[in-house]
Amino acid sequence: MGRKGDAGRQGGERGDMGIVTMITDFGDSDWFVGAVKSAILRVNPSCVIADVTHSIPRHDVRYGAYVLASVFRAFPPRTVHLAVVDPGVGSERLAIAAEIDGRYFVGPDNGLLSECLSTATYARFVRLSIPLSASATFHARDVFAPAAARLSKGCRIHELGEAVSSVMTFDIPYPQLVPEPGVVAGQVRHVDRFGNLITNLPNRLLELGPVYLQNRQLRKVSCYAEGGVRELVVLPGSNGTAEIAVNGGNAQEISGATGGTEVRVAIN
Repeated sequence: MGRKGDAGRQGGERGDMGIVTMITDFGDSDWFVGAVKSAILRVNPSCVIADVTHSIPRHDVRYGAYVLASVFRAFPPRTVHLAVVDPGVGSERLAIAAEIDGRYFVGPDNGLLSECLSTATYARFVRLSIPLSASATFHARDVFAPAAARLSKGCRIHELGEAVSSVMTFDIPYPQLVPEPGVVAGQVRHVDRFGNLITNLPNRLLELGPVYLQNRQLRKVSCYAEGGVRELVVLPGSNGTAEIAVNGGNAQEISGATGGTEVRVAIN
């Protein structure tokens, strides 16, 4: 891991009716999500809370970072993104708030902002204080939710805490040229709940040559329905990167691929 620092200029203020999104690994069988929402609404009863997902695999910070980066630009500027995948809760890891390209983020300093920062033109960060009354196991409710709610009401980020110059980041896997001439190697980044293999290959690379998964050339299609029975196909994904799928089936089960499996494009 490394640390990512500041760049650019600051944003502005908002009115009371702000938006707070939530991304967590809390699941839906416990009371945790409701408790966090109640803490937000106590500070800003007019806040609009948007649940992105509470189904991040437990403690999977890297996938949390991927989901956060996939969705944050879809929301209006000045939206507050509350992201909590926090296996280090109660430890010495920092609690932070950030402003990145006109959006706000609150959560633990453990790499969750890595993918958002990888394309950022502006970022600044503050360290949140931990109240003595805060539970050592529930900073989402006692630290992050009140800070997110204050930001949604128009609080300036510098009012939340002391500025810090950088936050924790980890390396993002990007497609790479390989020694074999004219070949770009990417990988499966994520397997979604339908078994589709989400790669890190930008959609535009599909136009440059054949695509291979585990030495198997994949037919290119424009939508899932164009695939044959149990046929692995590749298509442009809605998130900007290529997907490998099976029409009505599960590409992971048929291929055996998992996160990190190599996917190659042979450029013509």
